[in-house]
Amino acid sequence: MSRPRKTKKASRDFERSMLPQTRRAVFFDVVKLQWRKLLLLAVVLLISALPLLLIAIYEDTYILTAYEDAGISEKSIPMLIAPLHILCAVLSAPCLMLFFLGLSGVIRVVRQLAWEENVMVFPDFMVGFRQNWKQFLPLGLLFGLCYALAKTGWHSALATQASSGWIPGIGLGLLIFLVAPLIACCAVVIAVYNNSFWGNLKLAAFVYLKNPLKTVGSMLLAFGPGVAVWVIPHLYLHLIGFIPAMMVFTLGLLGWVLFLFDQLDKHYNAQQYPELVGKGVNGT
Repeated sequence: MSRPRKTKKASRDFERSMLPQTRRAVFFDVVKLQWRKLLLLAVVLLISALPLLLIAIYEDTYILTAYEDAGISEKSIPMLIAPLHILCAVLSAPCLMLFFLGLSGVIRVVRQLAWEENVMVFPDFMVGFRQNWKQFLPLGLLFGLCYALAKTGWHSALATQASSGWIPGIGLGLLIFLVAPLIACCAVVIAVYNNSFWGNLKLAAFVYLKNPLKTVGSMLLAFGPGVAVWVIPHLYLHLIGFIPAMMVFTLGLLGWVLFLFDQLDKHYNAQQYPELVGKGVNGT
């Protein structure tokens, strides 16, 4: 059975009536009152994502050079740059693992903010890192491998001009509609419950399958704008947009955590951990 992780007690007692009425209200309350902490978390995630940024810039520069070379026909470019895309996809896997290591500490701070608990960014980040890194590392590996496979299949099909382009699209679809939401759910579950990795993964799958369409839609709303800046192949977009993208990603992470808390309350906590139901919210 799952066990919730221990949390630090507030330095003074608060009345439940002082809390926001809904988790949506919690989101705006945290953004309004704790924006400096959210900004610090965005900086941490930005540092964790720097290797991914460097890979994207290298990829963009190579592609831009190929298109500007008058001696290369435009039709032959997909075949020419396919090895580059595959190399960058493979290199992205360990870089995503590094990003997930940074996320392992950030997720605890966001959890505390979502629960309206007292939090100190760097001390709580280190506590979260020590608690979560052993499970976030395989989580990042799983996502990195699936991302690399989906990207490799997609660009291989473009390079060979495969008529059955829907086949590599299956890999991309599985990444977006199965792997990514499952991993996003698991990241929150790891931050809340003291389970084994497989126990947390099974609980994440259970919560995801309770309402898959709503979960995927909420995930795309939370992370889509930030991730789009990373995946769209455009050099200047990466150079100019990466910092604001990490800020948007951090806000999305807060919204995603609050959404998952609501789903966990409905489908799991109400039966297993009633003390976690409505935590951080004045539901009266």
